[in-house]
Amino acid sequence: MTKKDHENAMTICARRTLESSYGPVAVWITVPREETETGDFLCDYGIAGPRTQRRGSVMGIDAFQALQLTMERIGTELLFSEEGQTGGLRWLDTAYEIGFPVPASIEDLASPKK
Repeated sequence: MTKKDHENAMTICARRTLESSYGPVAVWITVPREETETGDFLCDYGIAGPRTQRRGSVMGIDAFQALQLTMERIGTELLFSEEGQTGGLRWLDTAYEIGFPVPASIEDLASPKK
C-alpha cells in the first residue's frame, strides 16, 4: 500500500446523523480504495450510537459496487440495531425512514407493520 493509498484508507467521504429515542446515531463511510492484490475496492464504515457501536469494511468489484454494498450493510445493521428495533430510529424526522437501502431479501422487514 502506497502512502496515498494509506491516506485514502481513512478519508471519510460521507457522514449522516440519525435520531433515535436513545439519542443520535452517527454513520460514516470512507472513500473506496483499491486493493493492490485483487484490484477490488474496499469501503470502511462506522456506526456510533448510544447502544450500537460498529465498524466494518465491505468489498466490491469497483468503487461504485463497494459504496452500494456498504450502504446496504449500514442499512441492515441499523435495521437490526437496538436503536432500529426499539428506539424509533429515523432520518429527517420521518418515521420508518432510516435513509439507507437494505438488500431486497429483507425489504419487508424494513417496512412499517400494518
